[in-house]
Order: sequence, then structure tokens, then C-alpha cells
Amino acid sequence: MRVLYCYWGRKGGGAWYALELIKALVSNSRNSKFFCSFSEYAENFDLLSEIGNEHFHIRTYRGKISFVLRSVLLPITLLRLAIFLIRNQIELVYVPMAFPWFLPILPILKLCRIPYVLTVHDGQNHYGEGLAVPHLISRIYFRNAYRIVTLSQFVRKQILSNCSVADSTVFVSKLGYFGYKNLDRRPKVFSLHSPMRIVFYGRIRKYKGLEYFLKAVCALEKIDPALRFELYGSGDLSAYEDLLQQVSNIRVENRWLRDDEVCNVFASPCINVCPYIEASQSGVVPVALSCGIPTICTAVGGLAEQVVDGVTGYVVDCADVERGIVNRVLTLQEDPERYNEMSRNCIRYADAELSWDRIAGNLIRFLEL
Repeated sequence: MRVLYCYWGRKGGGAWYALELIKALVSNSRNSKFFCSFSEYAENFDLLSEIGNEHFHIRTYRGKISFVLRSVLLPITLLRLAIFLIRNQIELVYVPMAFPWFLPILPILKLCRIPYVLTVHDGQNHYGEGLAVPHLISRIYFRNAYRIVTLSQFVRKQILSNCSVADSTVFVSKLGYFGYKNLDRRPKVFSLHSPMRIVFYGRIRKYKGLEYFLKAVCALEKIDPALRFELYGSGDLSAYEDLLQQVSNIRVENRWLRDDEVCNVFASPCINVCPYIEASQSGVVPVALSCGIPTICTAVGGLAEQVVDGVTGYVVDCADVERGIVNRVLTLQEDPERYNEMSRNCIRYADAELSWDRIAGNLIRFLEL
């Protein structure tokens, strides 16, 4: 089969998911030829551009002004895309994540009679991001897709409940770990001679439940002042200022971390905390697992599917998130051997379940590529 792998997004987990998956698909598919179309402004374009046979890379935008200007020229880009599809006899388009210009591509695919496969990262809008228009557009994507790939059973159920799609067309895959530079993918060894680091890493959004993390931190600091607390992520922290002022020993990096900085977050023993209010899944958890870092998360959505309770971390009850985090942090802080065994479990789980070759192999069988 002749497949165009198309992603015009630029930043964040989508760009890295697109990279890791296409590398694995190309390596593991013996019967398909892959063509690629990426944004030249993607943060990892230097790596994306090395993959595939012929390509149709485009310049998208760098900000709001360039988005408007480039959108004016979009019809020309779409015409060029149609010519590329026809000339290369593309039989299937794989979209690893929807992007802002995906909607106007749909008529081109329909005109060329080319089906598309879409990986759906979120079945509906997150808490605090409830815009009706994007949700309606997503439903259009779902209903017109030849096949849908989700990254959790939770999202699969959302799609089947809310959209008129056949059960057999929706496949559950896994979210692997991203190959950020210099990640220390070895089990971590914790001892009582070093203070434990408690980490929140990710974009600051309402649904991430940062208030639960900070309330737990306030309680933990009173119990064990030696604990270290770290907060990494871009976004508005103004709603959390009162809580932040109550913590004396917290490192705050309120910015977007470069890829080569991510390795520093999980380089030494720590506990990754994901106190989300709701979630489809988290890109942070696979990275932490691959570095041997246990995760404490809430029992919400697809997040709870990513952590094996008591093995690679702990899943806490949503009825009392703060107490759950405090208790589980103290459990690992006071028992180094338990932490070290859990760290080894994380590495084993990541190698066995989150391998991109395994993920790609399952997709290839599902899509018959």
C-alpha cells in the first residue's frame, strides 16, 4: 500500500508522537511504501525530514500573524497536495494527530477518493477548554475516518458513545515514550541519604489538577521538610499563587522546556505526580516510566490505564486526592527498596509494553499495511 503520513503540527507531544510512530511504521512494514508530509516549522523537523520516500513538506506558521497570512495561501497548498496525491498514487493517508489545517484537507481526500486513518488523542474537550466548535469539528473527523486509533480504552468508549462509528473501526493502541535527548533510561536507586524529589511536569491547564499537587505539597512539607518539590510547565500560574506562597521549598520553572532539558527532570530518583481532574492519557507518564520513575496519578479516564497500581506507581482515589498523594509519597519515601523495585518495574514495563516497534506492529496488523 502507498501511504501518505501527514502531520502539519509544530510543537509538543503531537510532533514527537508523529516522529516515533512513523519511524517504527517504516521499520516494521514490509508491504507498504510511506510518503511524508510535515511542517517545516515543527520543532523536530530535522528528524522528521529524514524519514520516508518522497515527501510533501510545507511551511505552515510560527505564530498568529503568520497563521493568518499562510491561511490565505492555503488553497494553493491544497492544490499542490492534490497533485502530489494523484501523482504518487496514494491509497491511504495516516494522520497521527489532528491539526488546525486538517479540516480543509478532507474535501481533497474525498475528491481523490482516498481514505484516512486518524489517531485520536482526546475524545472530547478537556475540563476548562470546553469550546463547542472544536468538538463539532472533531466529530466530523471521526465520522469520516476509514479507521480510528485511540491511545486508551477510555477515549475509545467516548468516541463510540458520542459518534456514529462502527465498533470494528476503532482500535486501541498505546502511547509510547518519546525519545527526548539524553534520557537516562536506567532504574533509579534511592536511599534515605538523599531527599526525595516530588515532581509535577506538564502544561499548566485546569484539568491537570495542579491545586491537588500543591495542597499535597503543603501537607508533605510540614511532615518532612527535607522533601524537595519541583514544578515544570508553561501556562498561567496566577490561580495558584496563594498555594505556591505557602511552600518554602519548591522549584518553579514556569516555561516550555526544551527537549534537551526534559532529561534533567527525570535524571535522578523522584516521583512523578499527575493529579488530573480528567484525562484521555498523559504523554508524561510514558517518559517517566521509560526513565524508571514511578507515577502517582488519579483514577481518571485513560490516565489510570497507564499506571499499574502498586507495580509502576500508584492510582489514588478521586474522593480524596490530596491525602492519597501524601500517603503514597510517604510510602515510597520511607521505603527505599520498594521505590527501587518499582523503578525496575517501570523500566521492564516500558520495554515490554511501550516499545514503538510493538505499537507499530499492532497497527500494521490492524490496518493491513
